[in-house]
Amino acid sequence: MFDTGISPKNPYYGNAVALNNDTNTLYFVDSSNNLRFLNLADPTSLGNVKYNAANANTVSIGAQPATGYREPALQFDNATFFADSYWYVVSETSVLKRAVIDAATQTITRIDTFNLVDTAGKPIANADKVSLFGDIAIDSEGNLFGWTVPWNGVATFFKVDLTPNSTSTIASDGSNLLFNVIKKTDNFSMQLAFAGTTLYGHRTGKAEWYTVDTTSGALTAAVASNGAYTGGFRDIAALFHAL
Repeated sequence: MFDTGISPKNPYYGNAVALNNDTNTLYFVDSSNNLRFLNLADPTSLGNVKYNAANANTVSIGAQPATGYREPALQFDNATFFADSYWYVVSETSVLKRAVIDAATQTITRIDTFNLVDTAGKPIANADKVSLFGDIAIDSEGNLFGWTVPWNGVATFFKVDLTPNSTSTIASDGSNLLFNVIKKTDNFSMQLAFAGTTLYGHRTGKAEWYTVDTTSGALTAAVASNGAYTGGFRDIAALFHAL
């Protein structure tokens, strides 16, 4: 356990955790919408990620529009780390962002933006309601999986191929990427993380853990609940993400 130095004085404390396994560095967003980092081998290393080497200020990496979401001050509900980058879907939008991070200096060198579109090439319909999170996770092949907060009692489990033109090249900044709905699913939110090739899901705020079938969205109980705790977690990141 590490003290992040952030006091949870209200519901809007840090979220959107992502782990760079190569450097053992945890990233998360605080209540002021700042991206923070912590080297897990050094609990005194808590700091702010910067935007380009010339700017010593903390970077604010996007804002969630306050359109009636029950926690409008919370900017992010999801994130994952892949290919030297911190990835996140801007909640309540059809926008995916990639913040490329120089691990040596903890500096964002650029931020790429991708448009999530349906099979007709149009932005996600009702994105302000459908695109609530939930969490995202990316496998070793560059496939992003996400599980949203329920809207009208139904959550969405989806997939986005980040390498649509090859098996190794991430799409260019400004590209349209297909928001592929795998399943309209259960009436609860899930936190996601890959451990090797297995996608795990943790029901937000509950002591429930599952493996998630990435082709169907089917859930299999991974850990039997023993009643020892009931709170659960707000976000997760896997220590054994296969890169």
